[in-house]
Amino acid sequence: MGSLTEPKIPVIDFSKEDLKPGTQAWLSTSKQVCGALEEYGCFIVECNDVSSDLHNKIFDAAKELYDLPTQVKMKNTSEFPFRGYVSRENFYESLNIEEAGKLESTQKFTNLMWPHGNAPFCENIHRITSIMGRLNEMVIRMVFESYGVEKYLDSHIGSIDYLFRFSKYKEAKDHLALPTHADNSFSTILYQDHVNGLEVQMKDDKWTAWSNNRIRPCVHRVFMNVNDERYTLALFAFQKEEISVPDELVDDEHPLKYKPFNHLDYLMTHLKQIYASNTKTDYPIEAYCGI
Repeated sequence: MGSLTEPKIPVIDFSKEDLKPGTQAWLSTSKQVCGALEEYGCFIVECNDVSSDLHNKIFDAAKELYDLPTQVKMKNTSEFPFRGYVSRENFYESLNIEEAGKLESTQKFTNLMWPHGNAPFCENIHRITSIMGRLNEMVIRMVFESYGVEKYLDSHIGSIDYLFRFSKYKEAKDHLALPTHADNSFSTILYQDHVNGLEVQMKDDKWTAWSNNRIRPCVHRVFMNVNDERYTLALFAFQKEEISVPDELVDDEHPLKYKPFNHLDYLMTHLKQIYASNTKTDYPIEAYCGI
């Protein structure tokens, strides 16, 4: 007899003081991480790296950013789709910092928005980006070690191209603010304010909602049902080098399903063509490099 309770996204504690590679805490947490990613494609993170003071400062900074005139925000441009300023029906807005792991990239974005400078904004955004980046790399290390492919870890981490995104959703009741989609990044971390809205599609096609941080849901959307604005910060990890499945993970029971591909070329060519032609496809990666 099946469970009648709604499936709950796993909550994993990353605040343990002894969470170091090789320790029992690390091994048990790694097992939880891989289990959550295999079953749900995501999990909620509990950690104490972001103080309440920093939390308030970064969301104050996000509000300060969105209070800028539209013509200023439109200076945020990119050759890649959805990496510059995006505005949808005067309801959703996003701005992006490319190569976000570098302080000079955050400084460049800050100077673009505030030509005379805004040191507190730059400092606080770089702090939260660094925290999110360390968390992402910790999770990646756990996954690689768990599957016995840690020899590829250093080259993978060295190839990460981070994109940091500010998103704002205006208040609404019963409104689908961001349609059903899957991220095109290798991994994603979201950090949001007090307003919920993120929903993730389960294996039975039902939707479940939660708050807090998360790592890479496969299919998700944002459904607004409150009279309050919602702000989120996201760190997307892309790969600058070719992505391929290690030979160790391929056998008769687990045949290869994807050919090696260049992540940034995939974004620039295949996805750009899809967006330009308005073509709807559920799994664009399969059309690009599926076997």
